[in-house]
Amino acid sequence: MKMDKFGDIDKCPFDIDTPPESDVIEKFKEQEITHPHFQDCYERAYRLAKRRGTSGVVILTGPTGVGKTRLCRFAVKSDPLCRINCTRN
Repeated sequence: MKMDKFGDIDKCPFDIDTPPESDVIEKFKEQEITHPHFQDCYERAYRLAKRRGTSGVVILTGPTGVGKTRLCRFAVKSDPLCRINCTRN
């Protein structure tokens, strides 16, 4: 029996049945990594929108790439009564 450099006997150090690159890319696209503050931001916005005595309007502003659209999409998925109006200047 031959030992490889990884210490396993007769074990290949990589998967011989590697899926096609396109499958790997699709699986990668399906992955979501959430920033630790994302849930906190969502909960704050949700509480503000549901606060009694207010219009229920929450305005999200910020630089490109900080997650405004993702937060809105998450809100729509989480609450079927949520309505989003997106405008650009």
